[in-house]
Amino acid sequence: THCSAVPKLLEELVRVLDLRLTAVQLIDAHYCTEPANFLSAALLGTTTMLRLELPTVSVLSKIDLLANYGPLPFSLDFFTECQDLDRLLPFLQGGSAGEEEEFDSLAIDEEDYTDDTDYQKARQRTRSSPFFRKHEKLHRVLAEVV
Repeated sequence: THCSAVPKLLEELVRVLDLRLTAVQLIDAHYCTEPANFLSAALLGTTTMLRLELPTVSVLSKIDLLANYGPLPFSLDFFTECQDLDRLLPFLQGGSAGEEEEFDSLAIDEEDYTDDTDYQKARQRTRSSPFFRKHEKLHRVLAEVV
């Protein structure tokens, strides 16, 4: 989140109690059935690791139910090792035209708000916030990876 309370709390725990912390992210095995969902969960773990500045371990949970979800697009080793994520691209680029139209209809047309001073002020405040700058930087780095 944009709030710095959790990182400060963790920093204080390390300093005062001399703890060695690790973040553990539980990922439901069902996310392995859809490449987009798995990538989203993997990126969430990466974002958490960067934000909290902690080593992170991602654990697949409910692995015993995996057989009920149908066939996986890759072997289970692919998901546990999380290597070579560019193999997910063909699955991610296979969206239907209907989905693209749906997302286009949700997009904000900036020209509709050029005369709205409240909108422009709020937009400027958002773009000048430290969180927005960090988010933009992280987005650029992740876009280069993917």
